[in-house]
Amino acid sequence: MKHSKKLLSILLAITATASSLPFTAISANMATVDKEKISTIKSQVNDDGSISYIKDNNKEVSANSLNDTKSTKATYPEKYDLRDYKRVTKVKNQGDDGYCWSFGATASIESNILSNPNLSKKIGDNPSEKLDLAQTATPLYIMTNTDDKSSPFYNDYFYDEQKGSSGGWPVYVAQGLNCGFGTYPETLMPYENSLLGYSNTLKNYSDFRLKEYNQLSNEANTLKDNIINNGAIALYYYSIGSCYSEDKISYCDSRKVTEEDEIQPHVVAIVGWDDNYSRDKFDGKVKPKNNGAWLCKNSWGTEYQDNGYFWLSYECTDTQFFQFIMQDNTTYDNEYQLGYYYETAVDVDKSANVFTANSNEEITQVSFGTGSSYTYDISVYKLNKNYKSPTDGTVIAKTSGKVDNIGIHYIDLPSGVKVNAGDKFSVVVSSKGNGYISVDDLKEKPHSSKNSYYYSDNKWIDSTDPSLDVYYTSIKAFTKNLDNNAKVKNELSEAIKKAENTKFPEEAIKEDVTALNTEVAKGKELLSKENVCATDLNNSTILINYRLETLVNSVYYINSMDDYNTLAKKLHTGELSPSKIILNTDLDFEGGYITETLSNYTGGLTVQFVGNNHTIKNGTLPIFSDLQKNMYQSFFGKLKSSSITDLHFENITATGTGTTTIVSPSITNSKLDNVTLNNCKINLDKNTTEQHSAGIAYSFDFSSIVNCSVTNCEFYGYNVYEMISSQENCIYSNNTASNNKIASYYAIGVYDNKDNKPKDIYITFNSFSENYVCEKTTDNKTRIKVYADDYTINDEANPKCISKGDDGYYYINTDEFKSTTIVNITTNYSKEESAYLYRVDLKTRQATLKQINLKSSTTNLTLPTTICGEKIVGTEDEILKDSEFTYDVLNLTIPDSYLFIGNDCFINLNSLQTVTIGNGIKVIPYSAFSDKANLHSVELGTSVEEIGDSAFLGDSKLKSITLPNTLKTIGENAFQQTGITNFTLGKNVTNIGTDAIGYTNLSIPWENYRTVKLPKVIINGYTDAVKNYAKKNGFTFNDLNKNKPVTTKYNFNITNPKRGDVNLDGYINVKDSSLIQKYLLKKAKLNDLQLYNCSVKGCEETLTVKNAVAIQKYLAKKISTITPFEPAG
Repeated sequence: MKHSKKLLSILLAITATASSLPFTAISANMATVDKEKISTIKSQVNDDGSISYIKDNNKEVSANSLNDTKSTKATYPEKYDLRDYKRVTKVKNQGDDGYCWSFGATASIESNILSNPNLSKKIGDNPSEKLDLAQTATPLYIMTNTDDKSSPFYNDYFYDEQKGSSGGWPVYVAQGLNCGFGTYPETLMPYENSLLGYSNTLKNYSDFRLKEYNQLSNEANTLKDNIINNGAIALYYYSIGSCYSEDKISYCDSRKVTEEDEIQPHVVAIVGWDDNYSRDKFDGKVKPKNNGAWLCKNSWGTEYQDNGYFWLSYECTDTQFFQFIMQDNTTYDNEYQLGYYYETAVDVDKSANVFTANSNEEITQVSFGTGSSYTYDISVYKLNKNYKSPTDGTVIAKTSGKVDNIGIHYIDLPSGVKVNAGDKFSVVVSSKGNGYISVDDLKEKPHSSKNSYYYSDNKWIDSTDPSLDVYYTSIKAFTKNLDNNAKVKNELSEAIKKAENTKFPEEAIKEDVTALNTEVAKGKELLSKENVCATDLNNSTILINYRLETLVNSVYYINSMDDYNTLAKKLHTGELSPSKIILNTDLDFEGGYITETLSNYTGGLTVQFVGNNHTIKNGTLPIFSDLQKNMYQSFFGKLKSSSITDLHFENITATGTGTTTIVSPSITNSKLDNVTLNNCKINLDKNTTEQHSAGIAYSFDFSSIVNCSVTNCEFYGYNVYEMISSQENCIYSNNTASNNKIASYYAIGVYDNKDNKPKDIYITFNSFSENYVCEKTTDNKTRIKVYADDYTINDEANPKCISKGDDGYYYINTDEFKSTTIVNITTNYSKEESAYLYRVDLKTRQATLKQINLKSSTTNLTLPTTICGEKIVGTEDEILKDSEFTYDVLNLTIPDSYLFIGNDCFINLNSLQTVTIGNGIKVIPYSAFSDKANLHSVELGTSVEEIGDSAFLGDSKLKSITLPNTLKTIGENAFQQTGITNFTLGKNVTNIGTDAIGYTNLSIPWENYRTVKLPKVIINGYTDAVKNYAKKNGFTFNDLNKNKPVTTKYNFNITNPKRGDVNLDGYINVKDSSLIQKYLLKKAKLNDLQLYNCSVKGCEETLTVKNAVAIQKYLAKKISTITPFEPAG
């Protein structure tokens, strides 16, 4: 739902979340209603994804108490397994995505279908083997808005940028089914294409319909009864790794879990039980007190646990249970509804929705959602022409009954409830107890009057009444056609006619043509039958339109740059999804950015791309992300079931972010033939350690690559593959890689032309990876260099593959291993010597100092200038963060070779007295040398252009500094609380920040805490910026364009100002109290520091005669101190 009350990207930050029908149960909030008569109940989504229910007295109640759970005396078998009765489908695998909630819901749906002979017979022989419903189509539909503002679903959807792939609730599936979205065959909407999206044309296709969705109580016999009668139950539980048994087949948890337990909420399906399942099998963190467990079907594949099944103890806590009951798709032909998502439930006497019949129809069912058990009376009215209320008409049907659970419920009506085209009819649901019916409280969707009503205090109120906090009720109506399905048959005939008269591109994929012809033949067969249901006709129309849509849009021709830009944009919006793309021209981006990656909104793509030996050239690749917010940079998105042929890339550049490749970050079940890269470059992003680079693809699985080449390219990253990664399940043939330079900190994959396959080299290390470089040179040599003073290097698996050269490199002989080798590097440091760790730039090989670990007391610290022959040009941030002995450093020297300093490098050199900064440094970073109480000497190099904010703040012993003529900027508070009263600024100073020079860190309370200025400050300078700063702040400016520099010899202690010493002579006496009185009489002036010293104990916030009196009392020894905030003894 796209509104502030429910942002799933926040709520679903867990892999799976299970819930009841998510609602906030409230009163109708009518101005004319006595609210005390209406009880309330609210649902609350917990951090772990479970649902709590809070009554209006703030007491939590369980789903058990909201449901009407009948205790049963039936005797159940000690052991039961739905698999024994072929009422369970095969185990699925959700992979890395968080769709377990949809897998669990689908498992319950499939099991219920298999449990109902009238439904399972539609599948044919061996239904448990054949039935395979799509797992993710419904989530994608319910999380996508419609552009049709007249639709009841406009702005009524779950807003989740990740489309449920990071978590969700089984109720999403139930509500999707309730609004007419279907159960889809996996073959029609395969899970592997979930990230590619599905066509909206298929949205209302369905082989089965929802009959009941219930959140069940956790009473064991209730669950057993429902399993036997209705099939599998979706189960939400914590899934704590430490609570599984060693073999992962048994699981038990308790409420005594901690953050260390890494709760990962999960949804599975219960398919049986065993009352005697031994408690001794639970050897995880929690052992149950008694035997007994539920048999659960997981969605992690058959290779995990016991062929995909495990046992969950009866004693597990915070579990929740959900079940789907299905019905045949022939039950109804049409659905009437006002909305989709119902997150609120109210306790009102009656509620009603009004609909208009589209044709002559029979009303067969109504449905509504509940937030509790619910005893109901249902009345259907054929309304008068100018009806005043939903009961202003003739009753044409009545029924009554009770639902026992929170959920969504379909109620059968008596036969013969007929309406004619254009008739207005209402469905009125009356509560015969204290039950809660689900309603819509979404304000962002359009609402119309005379459509939905609530009855309370003996009157009907329209849902659009401004006094209401809720809108449409969840009541829906379902009908059968009475016109022998004439309209639906006509729609199918038109679809067939259109399919037969449409001309397709010659390049259309043969399989797509065959699929359309097959559906057309099936449609004709349906039309030839006398007795055929509307849903089968509608399904056939949908499939023909879908296959036709696929064919019409199956081929896209790129004849110009405009064609490319249009394709890229419409792929992302979903307006285009061609099966084949044909490139008929070179694409020259002339050194600019390539507009968009060729991918859909999920970051994926399935396509046949025919390059016709054209070239993509002279451009910088775009950056894109998938639904999980993983960052990529490449020309194509993640390719699945695709082929790329006869396509060339030249002078293409990537800036480097996340997974960066020239062609595609991930290629699966695909074919590449004659794809070439020449003079392409992937740069290193120095701000991340997660950059994975590759020429063609970083991930390459179950695919083939033939006749491809990578030449004259330059690739950098933390992991770099020259062409693709090494995989045993792929085909390589006639590929070449030559004259390339690749370098990484962790692993490289080179393409061995001799063996015609990729080979990977991984490095293990015991310190920072940036201390090592692994590279392949343009002369086809693979080598490693270690930037450390003492280390060992080896490859235990292939000892012959490493040899040391005279140039300090270790060379890797790729002939000595088949696909992968691991090189171990151990850096050794003795306890006595200091350890220096570096980051070596992969391209320039210049080093930056990353960390210093001082191993002994050091008075003078001079930063090193070289490492293994490479020049050190600067530091990273916080280089001494974890070092010992920093308090002993008194003198710091930064050599001339350093060009930059990182942030917070010297923050813990608290005893520092002198600093010498070399001539290469241009910027002194923020707070670089702040709060150094003993720092009295700073020598700046000749290249400093900027002194950052607070660079020397608080260095109270710093009395003078020589600023170079190169200085342009002095940041805010740069010299605040130093003792410098004389500044000489050069001709290049253009910017001086607030309180940069001439200020303390003290303030005057009675002047709105104005910062205390230093007295008698002189600023010598040339520029208007300097002149204006001095004028604005009341300092003396000496124009060096006209005069020689001047200085003041005024000196004072700003570290510990002496309160009461108003005349600043170093003593407290009667002269000070007298000076305050003269100031108050305007017979004397005080500078800021004098004013500050007037602030004495008991008179800190004001300056009156009381301040003078306090000094006199102190001198008379009537008070012990005049210093405010006297420290505790």
